Amino acid sequence: MEYHKDNLAEIERLRSTLYNLANEAGQYSKVLAVSQELDTHIVKFQKSIMSGFLKCPAPG
Repeated sequence: MEYHKDNLAEIERLRSTLYNLANEAGQYSKVLAVSQELDTHIVKFQKSIMSGFLKCPAPG
C-alpha cells in the first residue's frame, strides 16, 4: 500500500510540474518529457491496482 501512496505523490508532483510548464511559453520539450514521465507513472499505478484486484478472491 505504501507503493501506491508514493506513486500517487509522484503523479501529483509531475501533474503540478506539467501544469506549471504548460503556462510558460517555449517549454515544449520539457512539457513533453514531463508528460511522458507522468504517463509512465500512471500506467504503473493502474497496473499495480489491477494486479491487486486480480489477486483478491471474489466476494461471496
